[in-house]
Amino acid sequence: MNKKIKIWQGGNNLIHRGIPDYLLTTNSQILLLNDGSLTRYLQIFTHSKIEIQVIQISEVKETCSRIPMLVKKLLPHPYIKREICLCEKNGVRLIHATSWWTYSNQGSSCSFLPIWANLNRSRLNVYKDLQNIYLFNDNYLEEMFKQKGPFWGRDYLFWAENKPLTFISESFSPSLISNCVF
Repeated sequence: MNKKIKIWQGGNNLIHRGIPDYLLTTNSQILLLNDGSLTRYLQIFTHSKIEIQVIQISEVKETCSRIPMLVKKLLPHPYIKREICLCEKNGVRLIHATSWWTYSNQGSSCSFLPIWANLNRSRLNVYKDLQNIYLFNDNYLEEMFKQKGPFWGRDYLFWAENKPLTFISESFSPSLISNCVF
Protein backbone atom coordinates (compact mmCIF):
# COMPACT_ATOMS: atom_id res chain seq x y z
CA MET A 1 0.00 0.00 0.00
CA ASN A 2 1.27 3.47 -0.90
CA LYS A 3 1.30 5.41 2.39
CA LYS A 4 3.13 8.72 2.56
CA ILE A 5 4.60 9.53 5.96
CA LYS A 6 5.21 13.29 5.91
CA ILE A 7 8.31 14.72 7.58
CA TRP A 8 7.94 18.35 6.49
CA GLN A 9 5.36 20.37 4.51
CA GLY A 10 5.16 23.87 3.04
CA GLY A 11 2.34 25.75 1.35
CA ASN A 12 1.83 28.88 -0.73
CA ASN A 13 4.18 31.03 1.33
CA LEU A 14 7.18 28.86 0.38
CA ILE A 15 5.99 28.09 -3.13
CA HIS A 16 6.20 31.78 -4.04
CA ARG A 17 9.16 32.75 -1.86
CA GLY A 18 11.32 29.66 -2.23
CA ILE A 19 12.53 27.04 0.19
CA PRO A 20 15.35 28.01 2.58
CA ASP A 21 18.78 27.15 1.11
CA TYR A 22 19.66 24.97 4.09
CA LEU A 23 16.87 22.60 3.02
CA LEU A 24 17.49 22.45 -0.75
CA THR A 25 19.97 23.64 -3.35
CA THR A 26 18.86 26.23 -5.89
CA ASN A 27 18.83 23.64 -8.71
CA SER A 28 16.64 21.33 -6.64
CA GLN A 29 14.25 24.20 -5.92
CA ILE A 30 14.02 24.98 -9.65
CA LEU A 31 12.81 21.43 -10.28
CA LEU A 32 10.47 21.28 -7.30
CA LEU A 33 8.90 24.74 -7.61
CA ASN A 34 8.74 25.19 -11.39
CA ASP A 35 5.39 26.01 -12.92
CA GLY A 36 6.36 25.10 -16.48
CA SER A 37 7.17 21.84 -18.21
CA LEU A 38 8.90 19.49 -15.77
CA THR A 39 9.77 17.20 -18.67
CA ARG A 40 11.69 20.01 -20.38
CA TYR A 41 13.57 20.81 -17.14
CA LEU A 42 14.44 17.13 -16.69
CA GLN A 43 15.85 16.95 -20.23
CA ILE A 44 18.05 19.98 -19.50
CA PHE A 45 19.26 18.67 -16.12
CA THR A 46 19.90 15.09 -17.27
CA HIS A 47 20.95 15.71 -20.90
CA SER A 48 18.68 12.78 -21.76
CA LYS A 49 15.43 12.31 -23.64
CA ILE A 50 12.67 11.82 -21.08
CA GLU A 51 10.28 8.95 -21.66
CA ILE A 52 7.04 8.02 -19.95
CA GLN A 53 6.36 4.67 -18.33
CA VAL A 54 2.65 4.12 -17.72
CA ILE A 55 2.18 2.06 -14.57
CA GLN A 56 -1.61 2.09 -14.39
CA ILE A 57 -4.70 3.85 -15.73
CA SER A 58 -7.86 2.96 -13.87
CA GLU A 59 -11.37 4.12 -13.06
CA VAL A 60 -11.84 5.12 -9.43
CA LYS A 61 -15.22 5.10 -7.73
CA GLU A 62 -16.26 8.19 -5.78
CA THR A 63 -16.38 6.10 -2.60
CA CYS A 64 -12.66 5.22 -2.70
CA SER A 65 -10.99 6.46 0.49
CA ARG A 66 -7.69 7.38 -1.21
CA ILE A 67 -9.04 10.17 -3.40
CA PRO A 68 -7.29 13.46 -2.55
CA MET A 69 -9.53 16.08 -0.94
CA LEU A 70 -8.97 18.63 -3.76
CA VAL A 71 -10.08 16.05 -6.32
CA LYS A 72 -13.32 15.42 -4.43
CA LYS A 73 -13.86 19.14 -3.95
CA LEU A 74 -13.08 20.41 -7.48
CA LEU A 75 -13.47 17.60 -10.04
CA PRO A 76 -16.76 15.92 -10.91
CA HIS A 77 -16.79 12.14 -10.62
CA PRO A 78 -16.28 9.46 -11.90
CA TYR A 79 -12.49 9.71 -11.91
CA ILE A 80 -9.69 8.29 -13.98
CA LYS A 81 -6.43 7.80 -12.09
CA ARG A 82 -3.22 7.72 -14.12
CA GLU A 83 0.03 6.57 -12.50
CA ILE A 84 3.26 7.05 -14.45
CA CYS A 85 7.01 7.49 -14.13
CA LEU A 86 9.14 9.91 -16.10
CA CYS A 87 12.36 8.12 -16.98
CA GLU A 88 15.67 8.76 -18.65
CA LYS A 89 16.16 6.98 -21.98
CA ASN A 90 18.11 4.25 -20.12
CA GLY A 91 15.04 3.52 -17.95
CA VAL A 92 16.18 5.25 -14.75
CA ARG A 93 13.05 6.56 -13.00
CA LEU A 94 13.21 10.24 -12.07
CA ILE A 95 9.63 11.22 -11.22
CA HIS A 96 6.62 9.26 -10.04
CA ALA A 97 3.32 11.00 -10.75
CA THR A 98 -0.33 10.28 -10.11
CA SER A 99 -2.93 12.38 -11.89
CA TRP A 100 -6.68 12.47 -11.35
CA TRP A 101 -9.00 13.23 -14.27
CA THR A 102 -12.69 13.25 -15.00
CA TYR A 103 -14.03 11.24 -17.93
CA SER A 104 -14.60 14.43 -19.91
CA ASN A 105 -10.95 15.49 -19.50
CA GLN A 106 -9.25 12.14 -19.87
CA GLY A 107 -8.16 12.63 -23.50
CA SER A 108 -4.96 14.39 -22.44
CA SER A 109 -4.24 11.86 -19.73
CA CYS A 110 -4.31 8.58 -21.57
CA SER A 111 -1.58 9.21 -24.09
CA PHE A 112 1.90 7.78 -23.77
CA LEU A 113 3.35 11.29 -23.83
CA PRO A 114 3.99 13.49 -20.81
CA ILE A 115 0.96 15.64 -19.92
CA TRP A 116 2.66 18.92 -20.82
CA ALA A 117 3.44 17.59 -24.32
CA ASN A 118 -0.23 16.64 -24.78
CA LEU A 119 -1.41 20.04 -23.57
CA ASN A 120 1.00 21.84 -25.90
CA ARG A 121 -0.09 19.67 -28.81
CA SER A 122 -3.73 20.53 -28.20
CA ARG A 123 -2.81 24.24 -27.80
CA LEU A 124 -4.75 24.31 -24.55
CA ASN A 125 -3.84 27.31 -22.42
CA VAL A 126 -3.37 26.07 -18.84
CA TYR A 127 -2.32 27.47 -15.50
CA LYS A 128 -0.25 25.30 -13.13
CA ASP A 129 -1.37 26.04 -9.57
CA LEU A 130 1.12 24.60 -7.04
CA GLN A 131 -0.66 23.66 -3.82
CA ASN A 132 1.79 21.84 -1.53
CA ILE A 133 5.42 20.82 -1.26
CA TYR A 134 6.52 18.19 1.19
CA LEU A 135 9.23 15.79 2.29
CA PHE A 136 8.10 12.26 3.12
CA ASN A 137 8.99 8.60 3.38
CA ASP A 138 7.25 5.94 1.33
CA ASN A 139 8.14 2.23 0.96
CA TYR A 140 6.42 2.01 -2.44
CA LEU A 141 8.66 4.77 -3.83
CA GLU A 142 11.79 3.16 -2.38
CA GLU A 143 10.97 0.13 -4.53
CA MET A 144 9.97 2.30 -7.51
CA PHE A 145 13.17 4.42 -7.49
CA LYS A 146 15.42 1.69 -6.06
CA GLN A 147 16.61 4.29 -3.53
CA LYS A 148 16.00 5.07 0.10
CA GLY A 149 13.92 8.13 1.01
CA PRO A 150 13.05 10.64 2.10
CA PHE A 151 11.42 11.96 -1.06
CA TRP A 152 10.36 15.46 -2.05
CA GLY A 153 6.89 15.79 -3.52
CA ARG A 154 4.42 18.38 -4.68
CA ASP A 155 0.74 18.63 -5.50
CA TYR A 156 -0.78 20.95 -8.09
CA LEU A 157 -3.83 21.61 -10.19
CA PHE A 158 -3.94 22.38 -13.88
CA TRP A 159 -6.65 24.94 -14.68
CA ALA A 160 -8.02 25.55 -18.19
CA GLU A 161 -10.68 28.14 -19.06
CA ASN A 162 -11.12 28.90 -15.32
CA LYS A 163 -12.01 25.26 -14.56
CA PRO A 164 -9.87 22.59 -12.88
CA LEU A 165 -8.56 20.17 -15.50
CA THR A 166 -6.60 17.69 -13.37
CA PHE A 167 -4.92 17.22 -9.99
CA ILE A 168 -1.34 15.89 -10.02
CA SER A 169 0.87 14.59 -7.24
CA GLU A 170 4.55 14.19 -8.15
CA SER A 171 7.38 12.57 -6.22
CA PHE A 172 11.02 13.18 -7.07
CA SER A 173 13.85 10.64 -7.05
CA PRO A 174 16.49 11.46 -4.42
CA SER A 175 19.04 11.45 -7.27
CA LEU A 176 17.34 14.63 -8.62
CA ILE A 177 16.74 16.50 -5.38
CA SER A 178 19.89 16.86 -3.30
CA ASN A 179 21.34 18.53 -0.20
CA CYS A 180 18.38 17.87 2.04
CA VAL A 181 19.18 18.26 5.75
CA PHE A 182 16.61 15.72 6.97
